[in-house]
Amino acid sequence: MVIENDQLLLPPRDSQIPDILAELNEDSPERLERNLQLFREWINCHSYLPKNIAKHALTTFIRGSKHDLEKAKRKFTLLSMGKRGIPHLFADRDVTDPELMKTWNNYIILPLPKLTERGERITIFKLRNVDLDNFDSMMLHRISWIFIDYRINFDPMTTSDIFIFDCSVFSAAHSSKFLSVICKESIRLLQESFPFRIRSVQLINASPYLDALVAGIKVFLKDKLKRRFFVHQGSECLKKVVGEEVLPLEYGGKCGKIDNLDAEWKDHFARNNETLREWGNQKCTGVVPKNIENSYKFDDSIFGAQGSFRKLNLD
Repeated sequence: MVIENDQLLLPPRDSQIPDILAELNEDSPERLERNLQLFREWINCHSYLPKNIAKHALTTFIRGSKHDLEKAKRKFTLLSMGKRGIPHLFADRDVTDPELMKTWNNYIILPLPKLTERGERITIFKLRNVDLDNFDSMMLHRISWIFIDYRINFDPMTTSDIFIFDCSVFSAAHSSKFLSVICKESIRLLQESFPFRIRSVQLINASPYLDALVAGIKVFLKDKLKRRFFVHQGSECLKKVVGEEVLPLEYGGKCGKIDNLDAEWKDHFARNNETLREWGNQKCTGVVPKNIENSYKFDDSIFGAQGSFRKLNLD
């Protein structure tokens, strides 16, 4: 059972809720309850899907799909298949593991507590120093998926996400280590199963060599997401894109210091280590229908040059 910390991910203000619900196509509490019941019944009819999924997690998939149940089913299925098919991203979750902590202590992954005026959740990604020895791409992606699972189960209500990558100490050597097979798998799974809508990806304090990294990442992306990448040489843009009320002090904001916020997340995850492990095991089991299994393979002939899965026919 999770020890809650409702200060890590604050809900929208009452004044924001009507606009957020309108953007999520949620016109009544009854519609949400009806779709939750249909979603739960559908999961229970398929033996290979994980069961006992929390109501909040199912709500996240429904809202992230704007109440399109077929889309929510597809995202849920693909994430469940990913946890089975890419175990190195989800298995052996232990936030007290020295190897994992070595990476996490060198790399900031920080969902910010406050939402923007438009109801967006901001996450900051930043290397603390240039030390390549502590840069482990697999561990980095594993930590990212722990945060995603936590948000699926606890983020109150958002319209979408903005990812901010601070590239101030990211070097060409880091780029070559980052663009790995595990990066390819993780990014492709993210864009197909991530149950939050990605509004934009903002790369700040970027050097010219970063163009090659962005080009390498875009190979895996659909055109819609490619158009949501923005590269900035400085960081002044953030106050306009996000708002200073949401940003940490280090970026001219008013929402606390990065180190303090990061320490709160580390402490919270350490106290909930077992639950984080359980979420990593919410995956497909037993015999999976061939049309589902074949749709998920990470073979380029199946996955496609643009990084998209074959269409899943879910009954």
